[in-house]
Amino acid sequence: ISMSGPPVVLEFQREGMVKERFRANLAGYFLSLNLLTLLLFAVTGVLTMDVWGLSLVLLPSTAMGLVIGMAFSRNFREGRFRTVVLIIAAVSGMLSLAAGAHALMG
Repeated sequence: ISMSGPPVVLEFQREGMVKERFRANLAGYFLSLNLLTLLLFAVTGVLTMDVWGLSLVLLPSTAMGLVIGMAFSRNFREGRFRTVVLIIAAVSGMLSLAAGAHALMG
């Protein structure tokens, strides 16, 4: 069970934060959450060499996503930013529901 993704995004959206504060708070939240997860995975032995290897392979994509996200964010007006946030949260929620339904149906 995790408190990441759409619930946190929707709460920040509801608070009406300006996009710069929204992005900064979301980044801080996810950094904290992921550092805690990394610590727990390390303690429980989930972090294997295969996981570290895959992480290194995916690191350039993560950096590219960060750069692209920063570029797009600069060009989004406040209203458009809020609309895009809600669309992404809705699509993410629908995909989660579909994955859960698929898992239940076997």
